[in-house]
Amino acid sequence: MDEREIDAAWENGRSFSEPGGEKKKPGARIKRILLAILGTALLAGGAFTGLSWREDRLNLRAADTLFDEGWYLAAREYYLLTGRNERASLCLDYDLERQYLNARRSLELGAYDTAREQLMRIRGYKDTENLLLSCDYLETSQAMTDGELEQAWDRFKAMGYYPGVEEKLKALEPMLYERACDLALDFELEHACAIWERLGDYRDCGMLLKRAQRMTKWLQSDETRLTDPSRRFSSSDNARVYRCDAAYLVTPLKPDRDTRFFLYYPGGRNEELYVDYFLTYLDNPEPNTVAVFLRRNGVDDIEAKNTEAIELLECLAAECGVFLHDPVVAGSSLGAYPALYSAIYNLLDFGLRTRCVLCLDAGNDWIEADLTLNESQCYELAATGAELYLFDSPWIGMDRPAIRMMVNAGCPVTVVGCYNDDHAWITFDAMGMGVLHWALGDRTEPCELPIYTFRRLHKGDAW
Repeated sequence: MDEREIDAAWENGRSFSEPGGEKKKPGARIKRILLAILGTALLAGGAFTGLSWREDRLNLRAADTLFDEGWYLAAREYYLLTGRNERASLCLDYDLERQYLNARRSLELGAYDTAREQLMRIRGYKDTENLLLSCDYLETSQAMTDGELEQAWDRFKAMGYYPGVEEKLKALEPMLYERACDLALDFELEHACAIWERLGDYRDCGMLLKRAQRMTKWLQSDETRLTDPSRRFSSSDNARVYRCDAAYLVTPLKPDRDTRFFLYYPGGRNEELYVDYFLTYLDNPEPNTVAVFLRRNGVDDIEAKNTEAIELLECLAAECGVFLHDPVVAGSSLGAYPALYSAIYNLLDFGLRTRCVLCLDAGNDWIEADLTLNESQCYELAATGAELYLFDSPWIGMDRPAIRMMVNAGCPVTVVGCYNDDHAWITFDAMGMGVLHWALGDRTEPCELPIYTFRRLHKGDAW
């Protein structure tokens, strides 16, 4: 064998690859040893005949050298030439172990594709099945760290009961939930729905999914659009207004992910909206706000009316290319009561949290026994987390059983004492003096208007 034959033997016999994938050639020292052995054989061959015993010893020396250096498959070929089959079989065992150790090293280094390929070549040896699962687990954990949340979720789900998977899925739930909500804000509803479907009954995913599906269905329907030009009522520099049988609808000119939502219940016993309130709002409509002003408050069936109102808001938001969330609800006079119920029904029927409720001089001074909330409903209202602002005469407070019941149930109730406490002017001021702008904002501070005083009510306050 010349040097080229030796190189070929090494290349053909070598099964081990580093994580980078390149086969290693024998070191120069090993080559020199083998060449020296073969050179000795050639010199001996010139002086003697019948040297099979010498060739046997040379092959054995080559095999032992290769074995000691870790080139087991190449060593095996030499052992076979010498008839040492047991030693040749041992080479296979050693080479298998080296492949196994190399696969584990690749796994520890995070070279998951290489590790998986190496493990597949020796599948069935020792704990390779567990190592393959570990490879999937570690690679999926890395994908999770890298922000590939949906892929990580699907791969963890496919792993079944592998140790640690359940904890990873639990950790992924809030992360995926936030991503879906963020996608919805950008009106990428199909993508958001795919995530909500993955999460199943986590938090309010089912409600969010249904809401997004309704909005998508509306856009795909043949129904006349709420914002059809035939419905145009008026237009201004920052809003367009439309009218339908149920409500007046206000849309911003440039809706985006920061668009806000407002729902208004008029007063009266299911009577037509006192349009002057609405016109006062239109004198200076809230920027980037989708608003629905109901024409009637539906006090005879408040839940049905609220369903109609929210579906209008959903459809209007869909036409604006924004996802409905966290509305502010207001109601004047008898409409203040449906506004309170709205916070309850929004959550129960739509999974929709209400930011706050503005009760603008509630009808008959909070003594409408058929409309005020009972104790059980007050606890339901408290569970929604909606902040309640009661715009009333300054002396209104815990002396009203309906208010006291809400406070004692844990509802966050603030009485907003109105300097102009005329029944109509309380709503006029709210529509035209910046109250809605404050309510649609963060409300961390009271509305800075000299016509109001803010007084938070607590359990045990005098009455």
